[in-house]
Amino acid sequence: MLFNSILYFVFLLIVLLCYWALPHRARKWALLLASILFYLSWDWKFLLHFAFVLALNYPFFVQIYEKRSKAWLTLALLLNFLNLSFFKYFYFAAETTGRLLHDPSVLAIGLHKNSAFPEIILPLAISFYTFQLAAMHIDAYRGELPERPSFVNFSLFIIFFPQLIAGPIVRHNELLPHLDAPKDPDKIDVSRGLALIAVGIIKKAIIADYLAAPVAAITTQPLQYDAVSVFTACLFFGVQVYCDFSGYTDLARGSGLLLGFDFPVNFRGPFFALSFQDYWRRWHITLTNWLRDYLYISLGGSRVSEWRTYFNLSATFLLGGLWHGAGWGFALWGGFHGVALAVERALYRSGKLGQPAQWSLYPGETNPAFAVRTAYNVVKCFLLFSGMCLVGVFFNAGVDPDRGVDMLRAIFLAPGAKRFAFHSGHLATIALYLGLHFVEFNDYFPGSARYAKFSQIRLWWTAPAAILLLFYCSWKVGGDIPFVYFVF
Repeated sequence: MLFNSILYFVFLLIVLLCYWALPHRARKWALLLASILFYLSWDWKFLLHFAFVLALNYPFFVQIYEKRSKAWLTLALLLNFLNLSFFKYFYFAAETTGRLLHDPSVLAIGLHKNSAFPEIILPLAISFYTFQLAAMHIDAYRGELPERPSFVNFSLFIIFFPQLIAGPIVRHNELLPHLDAPKDPDKIDVSRGLALIAVGIIKKAIIADYLAAPVAAITTQPLQYDAVSVFTACLFFGVQVYCDFSGYTDLARGSGLLLGFDFPVNFRGPFFALSFQDYWRRWHITLTNWLRDYLYISLGGSRVSEWRTYFNLSATFLLGGLWHGAGWGFALWGGFHGVALAVERALYRSGKLGQPAQWSLYPGETNPAFAVRTAYNVVKCFLLFSGMCLVGVFFNAGVDPDRGVDMLRAIFLAPGAKRFAFHSGHLATIALYLGLHFVEFNDYFPGSARYAKFSQIRLWWTAPAAILLLFYCSWKVGGDIPFVYFVF
């Protein structure tokens, strides 16, 4: 049941009607049932696996919470990450092992060419719910939970359908206290929820899905196209992934708001950042915070020597890249960002880069100084964005890093003769993206205090209009295009 499908909005409407019609004590049971049905709509085998994971984790959680036992915590984390590793990284490990040992039988398994070997199917949302389970266990061990949640609350926290498939990654304090808290339907910010749903549909159906066609055409055969076409496809892919993923987040947050739950913001205009550090404070914020709090700090963070800090940064983002997918392309992408953050930190600390650039006007500056600074920042922003998109060729390639290399070759070394026919529709789509990104970057966005000052007119019709637009876009492309992050 894709978020960008009419079926989902029919499902959401039914859930909303039932949820708010029920008495307070019955509502979380309705949410649990709805979440089970939502996950069941994908595959009943996934649901069985998920139920087994939840049933196995709760006893561990109870022991960790009550005894603050490091042994129980270690065992719980080990089992969860073994579960993730088996389903997500088995083929990657087999392929890598086969190549290193020159063993064709092992390599055939890794490349899915051994038909006698039973197929391992990746359970939906396993990366996201594994991280939420790990955070729950670690927070319980640290004594950060004020009380032990019941099995129902524990399960609903993990399986809650709006954010189940691709986040945002929610912490215990962002959802658990609100499951049993009474909610007044008259105090629900319906307009903000509908606005987020509308923006999410626009990002997904109008921008991301529209750019998907030229990106796929060029990146699958990059050596046939000229350098300008391939470079443009790299930039388009960056915009596509952002609008696809942040569009999903907006839909998840909007759905949650209509049910009385305010999920954390996951994006704040990352492609207008002027440094790698600022970019990762604005891109997939809940994942970045998870990596910081549970991996980077556990490795020692910045409390150790400077060189060890650089290693911690690099290792954290290398593992973050592999979390996105089982392939050397993801490892290269994550490793680059880790090294870039380490180098940037070293340059700032040495004083060679001065202070991190800012978009805002500094007190005492004159208008000419502001114009010069703005022009400088625009150039710097474009160069940083272009660099990230060029590295993004390995994210695009995923399990086939050679295709990423081919894209770079097509740009810098061996461009083809074919030119893709970009047109005014692509320009209009990019203009729409830039407008939304500017609004998001400056917090003039549904959910911010600044937005509230500029939203005196409650446009209740925005979401229904966007849903009709979604229906039209789906009909034009011949179906609903899945979200990019659903494969993670």
